[in-house]
This record gives sequence, C-alpha cells and structure tokens, in this order.
Amino acid sequence: MVGKRRVRRHRWAFPVGVVLLLFAVAGAVSLVSLLIQGVTRVIDNPKEKAMFEQYLRLVVMHDPDPFDDVQTAKNAAQLLDICMWSLLDDAQSAPTPQEFPTDDDGNVLIPQQKVENEFKKIFGENAAMPPHTTFDNADYEFSYDPKTKSYVVPATGALTIYVPRVRSIEKVGNSVKLLVDYLAYDAADWRFDENGVPQEPEPAKTMLITLFESNDGYTLGSIQTPQNLQAILEGTTRIAAK
Repeated sequence: MVGKRRVRRHRWAFPVGVVLLLFAVAGAVSLVSLLIQGVTRVIDNPKEKAMFEQYLRLVVMHDPDPFDDVQTAKNAAQLLDICMWSLLDDAQSAPTPQEFPTDDDGNVLIPQQKVENEFKKIFGENAAMPPHTTFDNADYEFSYDPKTKSYVVPATGALTIYVPRVRSIEKVGNSVKLLVDYLAYDAADWRFDENGVPQEPEPAKTMLITLFESNDGYTLGSIQTPQNLQAILEGTTRIAAK
C-alpha cells in the first residue's frame, strides 16, 4: 500500500508570493504612469513656440471670435478671411497672373476652388465649407462674384490688430493645446528699455487655441477662453476652456 505523499509547504512561500504580487502591481502602476506621460506632454521649447507663433500669425491678426468647433463657429466670414490672407501670404509679394487671374477691370481674383482647398488645409478635411458670399472687415471687403466663382482682392491692405506669443504648449494625443497671449500690434503699445531693446506690452488677452496634427502639419480646431487662467499660469491646474 502506497501512502499519501505529503506536500511540503515552505514557510516563506506566502510572504514571497505577496512580495512578488506587490512588485507586479507596482510595475503595472509605473507602466501606466509612463503611458500617461507619453500621451500628455508639456513642452517649453523656444523654437517650437516660434514655429507655432508663425503658424498662428494670420489666425490671430484679426482677432476672430472664439469657437469650440469649426462646424459651430458663428462667424463664418472670419474663417473665410483667414483663408484669404493665408493665400495672399503664400504669394509673398503681389499676386501673379499664374497664381490668381484678373477680371476685365484688372482686379485680382481668388478662385473659389483655391479658397475651398485652403479652408480644408487650415481647418481639416472634414470641416464643412461655409457658403461663398461677399464679406467685409472694418478696413476692406472681399467681394464674391458668382459668375466667375471668385473673390475680388481689396485694393487696401489689412490692419493687423494682434500678434501671437505662445505661452505654453501641451500635447495630448494628436492634439496640441496652445496658451496664446494676444499682443497689440500697434507700435504705440510697445516700449523700449534703457538699452533700446523693445519690451513687449502686457497681453490684451490670453486664449486657448487647439490644433490637430495632420499629414500636412496642423489644422485649427478651436479658439477658446481658458478657465482659471491664473491657476494655469501658476501651474496649479491643467489647461481647460469654457
């Protein structure tokens, strides 16, 4: 008769198991922490700030109304305005006939197809194009001609209201949240120190601008008023908007 084999239990088995389990949990927590850090990154890079400031120059210059999403933007004319000046800015100097045709009166025209392409480039492929129509600003008017399906370029230049200064950059997934100071462009608001170095004026306001990464760079998602701005600047809360 074969007797039952007695299983020998090591008195350290349970404590060691607990310790290993704790290490496993700690490792999982560390891994989750690393993943979170990989998803959300706060960046303080002067070169990257300068790059975003250049990108936002034509967006901020006329101070468009805040919007949570392009589809719900109340002032579609302001979105078209950004597209117009982006196209003209790409031309660098005076528009050429190869880039923009002229009408019988010699006025430079921007074909609506170019405007539509620029709209998709700035606001994303899924952004719905607003209806083509004549719209004006305090200093100029873009007239839309349905016969030629094009806009007439105003003879006067554009008055820049603000220039952007990126205060902070926060990357979350494929989005970039920029806390942007709006600085008055008017030279009267700028001062010089005793060494003749220009001193930036106090920002007229600070806005939260969200961009999304795309194949061609970035698209503009929203312009919002940040909540708890002072707490954000002091680093005691995350960027949020209202």
